[in-house]
Parts: sequence; C-alpha cells; structure tokens
Amino acid sequence: FFCTDPKLQGKTTTLPENKHPAIKFAFPVKEVHVLLRDLGQAGQYDGGMRIWEADFATKKKTKVIERDTVPEAGGKRLMDVICPPRDTPWRLELHVTAKDPRPEVAHPEERGEAPRQPPPDLELRPDRGLDETV
Repeated sequence: FFCTDPKLQGKTTTLPENKHPAIKFAFPVKEVHVLLRDLGQAGQYDGGMRIWEADFATKKKTKVIERDTVPEAGGKRLMDVICPPRDTPWRLELHVTAKDPRPEVAHPEERGEAPRQPPPDLELRPDRGLDETV
C-alpha cells in the first residue's frame, strides 16, 4: 500500500478494488464503512486528503474484511497508493464504523419504526457496533 519508488512521490496511483488493508473485528458486524485519509506531514495539518472510502458487509454480517474483498459501495472504492517523502514523519487517519447485526440491538428508526428503549439485557450484552478513529 506504500510506494517504494521515490519517483512516484507526489503522484497519485490507485490500486485495484481488491487491494486494500484487511480489517478484523472482535465480534460480527454489518454495514462497515471505512475512511482512510492522508493528513500530511506531522505538525502541518492541511485538512487531509481522502485516500480510500469503502463500504462492506451491507447485507450480511462479517468478522473480517479480507485484503482482497471487493467493496460493495463507497465514495472512493479504489485506494490510492500512500507515497510520503522518505524519512519524513507522516500522518494517516483511519475511521471505521460498523453496526451490531443482532436483532435485539437493531435500530428501529432505520426500519421506519418509532424509537424504543433498549431491551434490559443490553446492559449485559451491549451494542457491539463501533465508531473508531486511529
């Protein structure tokens, strides 16, 4: 995912749809959304540039997005090769969201139903959806 040819620095090269990082989850999830941004040189934030934005597991649950899984949708399904200047501290940001596929934590408003209180057992079995940035 990173370039090794110094001649490619500053040029945008994209990878095929089935070439991207793998993502493993502790529990099954669905409707996975991934956003990878290039934040540029450390200490010189300029708003960032979208490198990859893709959606997976929109219809069925999964515990892993394999390196060769083709995205089902997304704003930038082809990931750009990451090519920072050599020996320069560089920052990337990965944001991943996903929903818990269990019916007891399903969001009724997504089905056009009125919102309701979560079932009492969710205190013991909390929503395993996620919204994480690294």
